[in-house]
Amino acid sequence: MEYQKELLSIIVPVYNSKKYLTRCVESITNQSYLNIEIILIDDGSTDGSAELCDELEKRDRRIRVFHQKNSGPGAARNLGLLNATGSYITFVDSDDCVESDGYNKILNKEYKSADVIIGQWHTILENGKVEQNTINNSREISRDKVVKNIIRYDNKCGGGYPWNKIINWKKIKERAGKAILFDESLKVYEDKCWILDILKYSQKVVLADVYIYNYYYYNESLSHSLLGTMSKVEYVSKALQHMVENYKHTKFEKYIRIEIEENELNEVWYRIKYNDNKVDTKKMWKKFLGKKEYSFFEYSKVMKIKYILIKLRIRK
Repeated sequence: MEYQKELLSIIVPVYNSKKYLTRCVESITNQSYLNIEIILIDDGSTDGSAELCDELEKRDRRIRVFHQKNSGPGAARNLGLLNATGSYITFVDSDDCVESDGYNKILNKEYKSADVIIGQWHTILENGKVEQNTINNSREISRDKVVKNIIRYDNKCGGGYPWNKIINWKKIKERAGKAILFDESLKVYEDKCWILDILKYSQKVVLADVYIYNYYYYNESLSHSLLGTMSKVEYVSKALQHMVENYKHTKFEKYIRIEIEENELNEVWYRIKYNDNKVDTKKMWKKFLGKKEYSFFEYSKVMKIKYILIKLRIRK
């Protein structure tokens, strides 16, 4: 098929995922779009994943392996981007897998003129239940609508995930005059920030009704605490500042600043939730209200609920 002349670079960051890695890579090598390169980035794994990467490389000439000391997912993805030779790029997490015909369907003449193609995905829970994100028909979608929704929501317009998007890497690099890389200093939302950075240089975005990805959700035993949640507030704040810098003096800055305000509200929420006796939460709440710029009605549903609960708690 003529459109399979376009090389697709598939970047797979790998860190201690030996249990799932073969399933992941075989799903890529066995899918029907043949003109691919698979870039495995071993991010300093210690569970045998590094050796498995080298073994998988020997099985298929389309696989290339790079090893680095443990530096985080952003650095691993950047190493992949700097070594990608395809006109198009996408990502796959090493504990997930791809649909057998997804890339073949999505990289056809109907979509290939787009700068960013957003595909659909299944979420597979540990109990085997499958949840799917569905749209009724493929269509070109306003870049501005995508940017706004990715800033404000997790899943709308494909969310801020790199693995359900195929990007015309050649075009984006030409417009930007450089390779758009992940901010390695970020600990959360680094993927959302990168997608927003890519969209700055995009003109045509397509939302495709094609399933390309299977995301496996594994329940992890997370230790929730004031320390943990306050760290997240701090990490989110840094990511939002990254977004502000890249969208300063645009119509999108307002939406980012609403997110910043909601993140500050979250700090008050966590202080109260975890009974932080070191902080006068009433004073903290008063300070928040004094700085508050945006209407309650502009907040997300979750933050509206938190706002009301804080008011009720403070009044007691």
